[in-house]
Amino acid sequence: MKKLFLFCVAFGVTVVSAQKSKNIPLGVVVENPPKAVKDKFAKAHPKINNGTWEMELANYLVDYTDSTNTEYNIVYDKEGNIIRTDKVLDETAYPKPVIDYQAKHYTGETYEVWYSVDSKGNRTYYTKHKLGTSRFDQNGNYVTADSENNQTR
Repeated sequence: MKKLFLFCVAFGVTVVSAQKSKNIPLGVVVENPPKAVKDKFAKAHPKINNGTWEMELANYLVDYTDSTNTEYNIVYDKEGNIIRTDKVLDETAYPKPVIDYQAKHYTGETYEVWYSVDSKGNRTYYTKHKLGTSRFDQNGNYVTADSENNQTR
């Protein structure tokens, strides 16, 4: 899935580390995440039955689409605690500085935008374009691009 790749890129932008506790590569589909993880997701999203689970380091990522056809990812630790939530955005749902930055630096290029909210409620915006991924703060101000972060994915 194209959008799932975007979420994985977002994670690679914010976390540059190797998996240490398990020997499962990123993106490997998991048929049965731990019961605590599945239960927390099911309780919070009882109408969602189209989720796909995979590993993200030692954590569990569920990719799903809601009834409005919006794509989300939620990353849980093995106890079912939310580490991060990602949401793909349409062009009316993100700050104007993101649009301005893209227009100035990637004129005429199409791009996708999503945000990521960590467990503390901090929101970060991301754009995926031909040259990589750019990161923006909660107000939409440019922070860095993937090449400046030594992104590994």
